[in-house]
Amino acid sequence: MFIPLEGENIICLCNTIAIYKTDIGTDILKGDGSIIKTGFTPTTLKKRQLDFLKKQTIVINGRSSSING
Repeated sequence: MFIPLEGENIICLCNTIAIYKTDIGTDILKGDGSIIKTGFTPTTLKKRQLDFLKKQTIVINGRSSSING
């Protein structure tokens, strides 16, 4: 699963151990011990992930509104 972040960044949730809110944003703890920091809340990250998946499904099924109007 993937989540779009700020700008053109996308993160892969493979090997994600935890997503948790901090005082200054949200940390995504990866299996290798690295931490990805974002200003989005966990709720917003979930919404962005679902929106991303929905857009990918539309493109895969050939029903992209940008292509077919």
